[in-house]
Amino acid sequence: MWREHAWFLSSPLGKDKDLGAHLCWILDLVGPKCDAVRLLKKSCRIDLFCGFASIDGQGGFTLDTKMLARIADLGLSMGLDLYPPDSVGVGQGEPMPN
Repeated sequence: MWREHAWFLSSPLGKDKDLGAHLCWILDLVGPKCDAVRLLKKSCRIDLFCGFASIDGQGGFTLDTKMLARIADLGLSMGLDLYPPDSVGVGQGEPMPN
């Protein structure tokens, strides 16, 4: 038996959609199974992990109170990784604005 396992689920929405749309997609998927999520949380670590990148290093997002409540209702934590413009292929080949 493995001591650690991972299950990764990526949103099928395009990169042109904002973070809120991607979170809404996953919450719509797991929300109806909230009892199963809570049961799994007794023996597993479950969290939302998101990445955010911007071509020019500027930008952001807002999670409204309804979205935050949906995340909290499932008892989930959310991690956010910020990627600078020159990492992971973001902005490569494009000059940085002055």
